[in-house]
Amino acid sequence: MDTVDKAIAWILLLFTAVSIVLLVIPLPTVHEITGDIFVILTHAMIIPVCILFCKDPWYKKNGQWYIAILSNSLAASVLYHVCKIADVLQRETTHWDISSQNLLLLATLLILVDVDNVPSPLGYISISMCAIFVASFGEATLFGLKIFEWVAGIIFIVLFGYVFKRSCSAVPGRNNSYLYVASCLVVAAGVTFVLSASTIKGSLHEDVTKSLDDKYGLIHSMWHVYAYSMLYFTLKAIGVHPGRRARATT
Repeated sequence: MDTVDKAIAWILLLFTAVSIVLLVIPLPTVHEITGDIFVILTHAMIIPVCILFCKDPWYKKNGQWYIAILSNSLAASVLYHVCKIADVLQRETTHWDISSQNLLLLATLLILVDVDNVPSPLGYISISMCAIFVASFGEATLFGLKIFEWVAGIIFIVLFGYVFKRSCSAVPGRNNSYLYVASCLVVAAGVTFVLSASTIKGSLHEDVTKSLDDKYGLIHSMWHVYAYSMLYFTLKAIGVHPGRRARATT
């Protein structure tokens, strides 16, 4: 583990501990204030991914498209949460946010599927079309869940299955330790995403829904930390692929 890995590990442990303590404190005002602060500050967890793309030769040469998607995701998320806290333009920013996050998850899958090559133009077109679909119909419901929740859920399941499978199968040029960590973080991110989803909360008892609403910022900030850390460890695990490193220098 290098310095960045250790820093993320400490942040994960400390932030999880602090968040759990705050969540069990029966003070809605504390939940709301700390949640509003954390849900903005935790976007900083994107920094390790950016460091990885600046340091790794293959990512530095071929990962500009992913950085563009990551930057779009960051901008959409920050703006959405600022508008949510200020209670302005929430409807206008929601569609951009949910489509951007689904696009980021799909882009991560795209870069994982074939570690030996730069993703093809067809892959870019496919994930872009999916993002447009989510932006257009993401708020519509199907069997009690919103479309964007279905899409995100399916991506999470596929992502977890892929990472878990690779972590159990020795593949040259992969760091299985990073994949084990990424597998755990996919689960943690999925749980916090579900708990903060409005559709899920709406199906629960009124008191439970009210409690989750008060704690939205805290729970969603945990999603930020786990999701961004998952991206980092997953991408770092495959960044050591020898084929990628060879082409990075050509």
